[in-house]
Amino acid sequence: MTERDGGEPATARTIPPQAWQLDAASLSDANKALRVLPRELRPYTRGIRMVGRTVTVTASDDLVPVLAGLERCGAGDILVVDAGTTEHAVLGELFATEAIRRQMAGVVVYGLCRDTATLAQLPLPIYALGTIAQGVPELTACPRFSSPYASATSRFTPARS
Repeated sequence: MTERDGGEPATARTIPPQAWQLDAASLSDANKALRVLPRELRPYTRGIRMVGRTVTVTASDDLVPVLAGLERCGAGDILVVDAGTTEHAVLGELFATEAIRRQMAGVVVYGLCRDTATLAQLPLPIYALGTIAQGVPELTACPRFSSPYASATSRFTPARS
């Protein structure tokens, strides 16, 4: 994740306006260390460029990190998601319309998306590996922990009975 000091997402205002005039090939030629999108990612909207700072998340087959990443994004940011699976979509119409509301510069999913007919009509650059109709499976039961549990992003302590 690229952020300004203080932990707030950076905005496109810090990117020189000349960057909007260059195509990806020219930028790549000018700076060999520049990371560009992998060729297997496909655009789901056409004719819209995206330039911005990135907020990155790893979903690991879980939608919560994607929601947290979306919440951290502001105007001009690009959300980059490593979905961790190709079993279901992690991006669809609801996420994309929230990204537009936040005035984000775009969304990149190294995974799958859905609602592609709608996504193609939105004024937001979206890239993904492919599509699938199935969304993230719902949690059918809350996990119960008998002792404290910690993940990379959360800590759970069992309630006292």
